Amino acid sequence: MSSLRRFLIVAVFSLVVASSAYSQNNVPKDLKIDFERTACFGWCPNYSITITADGRVEFYPLGTAVYRGKGVAPSAPLQGNISSERLNHLLAELRKINFFSLRKRYGQENQKRGSPATCPDYRTDASTVIIWVAQKGRRKVVRHYLGCRGARILDDLTALEYKIDEITNTEQWTSQYAWGTGNVIDLKIEVNHSISTTTKKPQN
Repeated sequence: MSSLRRFLIVAVFSLVVASSAYSQNNVPKDLKIDFERTACFGWCPNYSITITADGRVEFYPLGTAVYRGKGVAPSAPLQGNISSERLNHLLAELRKINFFSLRKRYGQENQKRGSPATCPDYRTDASTVIIWVAQKGRRKVVRHYLGCRGARILDDLTALEYKIDEITNTEQWTSQYAWGTGNVIDLKIEVNHSISTTTKKPQN
């Protein structure tokens, strides 16, 4: 192997290692993100996830969650992991929306009309998404009622929420459960398929 080729291989390897180390060091050590989708009038997935700085993800089915996977229902929380690169991607999405400068609430649950600025078009019986973020000594909670539409910020929040689901791959867990009265009846629950009434809430 020529000296030039060896040099290039070592250089590329060093860049990969340095990039990985930078990504890990760039994640705040106190990072914690709690994300919850509440119940709605219908069959909306009702769950919460917790993401920590080491990439650990915990999933909690909430409300009347019926396990429809194979075998005995697993104990909550269900656990997964994401890479430091994905964590940094998530932090970039939070920065893009200026998360720490947002209002605490967008839309008004259980009211016929929200603020014209944040809820031009109001619809009833929708779920709410709640996002808690703690990093570098700062804490922020944003509640977003999904029955409110028609403002740019609502679209941005919805995009962020889908991105959190995508990055953490919540579909791997939500696909194992069913929510809503119709699903409960149709599944004809067996003894080993337990109903979850988990009420775990992230700390404010």
